[in-house]
Amino acid sequence: SFGENSNAYDWSVAVDSSDNIILAGSTDSNDFWVFKFNSNGNQLWNKTIGGSSADYGRDVAVDSLDNIIVTGQTWSFGSGWYDVWTVKLDSDGNHLWNTTWGESQYEYGQGVAVDSSDNIIIAGYYDRGNKRFLTIKYDSEGNQLWNTTDPMNQISYGWDIEADSSDNIFMVGSINSGYDFLVVKFDSAGNQVWKNTIGGSDYEIAKGVAVDNLDNVIVSGHSRSFSDTYDIWTVKFVSSTKTIISTTQGAYPFYTNHSSNPYTTLSLSNGESEEVVFYVNTTGEIDSTYEFFAFANLTSDLSISNITSTLNVTVGYPDTTAPGLSIVSPVAQSY
Repeated sequence: SFGENSNAYDWSVAVDSSDNIILAGSTDSNDFWVFKFNSNGNQLWNKTIGGSSADYGRDVAVDSLDNIIVTGQTWSFGSGWYDVWTVKLDSDGNHLWNTTWGESQYEYGQGVAVDSSDNIIIAGYYDRGNKRFLTIKYDSEGNQLWNTTDPMNQISYGWDIEADSSDNIFMVGSINSGYDFLVVKFDSAGNQVWKNTIGGSDYEIAKGVAVDNLDNVIVSGHSRSFSDTYDIWTVKFVSSTKTIISTTQGAYPFYTNHSSNPYTTLSLSNGESEEVVFYVNTTGEIDSTYEFFAFANLTSDLSISNITSTLNVTVGYPDTTAPGLSIVSPVAQSY
């Protein structure tokens, strides 16, 4: 343990290619604090990083060269009150660069990850009278490639972030003042591929995300919808290519984010976009219950029909075998 005669707060841990352990957090004097241990737990070094005001380290990641990236928020530097602050160190703890992101009010960095090119992606949120999630991408030298914020007119937070093998980005957090898990998928250019909210009747926050070697996405947080106390809640998403429009009439009705009425045909002109929710006829009977299957953001020049068309798209959908899983989508769960 560390901290001596003052408080020390650890927020995150990462492991490098030699199984060394990196911890990131904050000191009692409100600076970033980074520790490196070998695989036996012996301390190799520790660094404090900060200015004259409050600076808080929130997450840490390691790139392919074992450089260390820490993100959080700073009151010491930047253009306003708290700004997102990202610091890059080499494997020996030497400072390589740092950068801030923000305007005149409050911006908070909460999660950091690296992609296959050692680009750095940040999740967090801003408070400019309304709290909204934010995502930032830098190259390995700290140059900003893009940023995006939540376009929805709802309170939302970004708490963690991860990239898959194709450099797609998954940001997780909460929405509706923390009452549902929020999961958003972006492509490597920052375009939103899909978003989903998952929750029950009470309170849920997604706090962590990981991607396995099959690009399945695992999201974990806590929930109070399924018992009288807060429980750990974990949901697995599977990303794959599926045929989601069948040539059999009535097999897959689909619904858009603009209507709760089932569509038999959907046409999009070039440049248009529509989020579509697909349902599966579980028995094949015309009057049977349709259960949630998948959702996708369909774009560009497209015309599909659930009578005549077959459409292959990459979709993300929750593993509906998860106990107690409830889908909150633009329409009800069954028809």
